[in-house]
Amino acid sequence: MFNELFKKIIIKSFLLILVVSVPLSAKIEKVAKWGFIDITGKIVIKPSFEKVSDFSDGLAKAMLGGKTVYIDKTGKVQFTIPYAYDDMTSFKDGRVVYREKRGKIETRWFLNKKGKKIPVPYLYVFNGEGMNYKMSLRDWQGKTLVKIVHFIGEFIDGLAYIYSKKNEGGYINTRGEFVIPPKFEYVNDFRDGRAKVTFNGKDGFIDKKGNWLIQPIYDEIIFPVYVRYAIVEDDELKLLVNQNIYAVQVGGKFGYISKKGDIVIPPIFDFARPFYGGLAFAQKGRQKGYINTRGKFLFEPPFEILGDFTGELAMVWENAETTQKFGLINRKGEVVFKPIFDEISYWQRQLWRVGIGGKKGLVDAGGNFIVKPQYHKLGYFCDGLAKVKKDNEISFIDRSGKVVIRSKYSKIRSFSESLAAFCVYVDEK
Repeated sequence: MFNELFKKIIIKSFLLILVVSVPLSAKIEKVAKWGFIDITGKIVIKPSFEKVSDFSDGLAKAMLGGKTVYIDKTGKVQFTIPYAYDDMTSFKDGRVVYREKRGKIETRWFLNKKGKKIPVPYLYVFNGEGMNYKMSLRDWQGKTLVKIVHFIGEFIDGLAYIYSKKNEGGYINTRGEFVIPPKFEYVNDFRDGRAKVTFNGKDGFIDKKGNWLIQPIYDEIIFPVYVRYAIVEDDELKLLVNQNIYAVQVGGKFGYISKKGDIVIPPIFDFARPFYGGLAFAQKGRQKGYINTRGKFLFEPPFEILGDFTGELAMVWENAETTQKFGLINRKGEVVFKPIFDEISYWQRQLWRVGIGGKKGLVDAGGNFIVKPQYHKLGYFCDGLAKVKKDNEISFIDRSGKVVIRSKYSKIRSFSESLAAFCVYVDEK
């Protein structure tokens, strides 16, 4: 009896040791693998990469076996890069940026689609860490073109703005030579051969030689704020923003001038915003509302607080002591949607995203629901499809709101160049 009991105790003890010890050595880890689907939901690149970026310029950055590679749309590796994954960017205009780091010094090189360095006339060099850095410019051979300064902007049409050590703004060419000496308090990129600058506290416009196109006599020249948080194509932008008329402030009053500097509407308003879609919000004394390019108020606004027109509609809202609700009006001042939404934002192609009770949908300029508020997340349309999420289910809808793809993956990105990256978890080998 005693021997049998002793034997059972020994066997149970052995089994306990076995159960405790086995998981420590035989634990199976799950690892993430990324692949791509096309706009029909079909897998076109099998999930075999540790990391991937979205496709851009026909290539996607990926990590395969711990190495940084660039793949084509079949998943074939085009070339391998001997640099860290996070130090590379995606391709744009046939080249990619490589950030070479040596201590606190970072040099930015350009590589072509064969992974070779491109001999460009200038290279950006960053000295410092985080946001606390200075910049300089060097050539391909290492010769310094611009010594350490506060900041150097992007080259556009051969010129880049620069802030000197004294924090004065000017412009240089790709050889690092000053074309326009640093003498301005604020400078901006050149667009269409002109740049807005601030000189002695006043705003004006200069050409690429530094000559004044619009004399610096304005307290502020107000640029249109391009529609934020939305993907807006160039042709759509022309419909949304009047880029030929600038709102200006002078002597405490607001008015409008042309690109040549001619007065379009005298500074008679107490407040005014830029023109969007041919209409601008303005206030003169107790009167406020939307004006046309002749400065005429068009209609009595139905609400107290008014947003800018983006295409056919403008957002309006009313403040309450306990809540804030948003609605939409059209160009005639007619209410398209009463202020019933918790959020409204212009989305794309004359669609507005609306939200109520934490759920999002889409409406068009005619006041029709394209997608009723039902999704917890609603992304932008890319390649004609928008990623949406309801509870834990991810899908893709077309512009009519129809569900085209129901994703079986918990991690999937929006489409880019007709492919979307997805992730699965597999046992580590």
